[in-house]
Amino acid sequence: MKEILSEYGINISNEAAEKLSFYIEKLLKAPFNLTSISDFRTAVHKHVADVLLPVRNIEGKLLDIGTGSGVVGVVLCAIFPIEAVLLDSSSKKIAWLRRITESIELPVVPIKRRAEHYTKVNRECFDFVSARAVAPLNILCEISSASCKVGGTLLFYKGSKWKEELKEAENALKTLHLEILDVVEYHLITNEKRALLKLRKTAPTPDCYPRRCGIPRKRPL
Repeated sequence: MKEILSEYGINISNEAAEKLSFYIEKLLKAPFNLTSISDFRTAVHKHVADVLLPVRNIEGKLLDIGTGSGVVGVVLCAIFPIEAVLLDSSSKKIAWLRRITESIELPVVPIKRRAEHYTKVNRECFDFVSARAVAPLNILCEISSASCKVGGTLLFYKGSKWKEELKEAENALKTLHLEILDVVEYHLITNEKRALLKLRKTAPTPDCYPRRCGIPRKRPL
């Protein structure tokens, strides 16, 4: 783990390396398809380096939307002083995450719920909201931003088409009181071009958002 990450100039503690190695090994052996990757080294590149490379330091409370296998929330919690809620609508994925994260004693709480339901009720209580491979940006902003504090940051991991998504999300950003804080472009040694979009929330999310489940995807802002 540490050797692979050092190729990116990322240095982590022995304790963090042990926890992340355990997590990745369990992920590769998961009884259902949590990742299409089959070898440890590639998984470290695409699941650990991908998350850590564009992030310098964060602390506070994190909500990881559509967490799936837990990659973003688990990796960030293993490295930085944060507590996280890992949110997903799949019972199987959440049950698996509970077992694994309890084993390595990470400060995370996996919760089974759709993002629209959770963020509608739990408003403006997280310092950071993250997501990777969940939805186009205009949809993602609506289903996630209500839970972010005013002045907080949304961390959205995107692929090479992030500029197109950003253009399509102009109305969503304006409506939801979000502004671009930074865009960190980077690439993995495995050749993928990536970008982390950092958005700042400048005012409370209007009470009518997010709309009920299904509507953000059917009628994006």
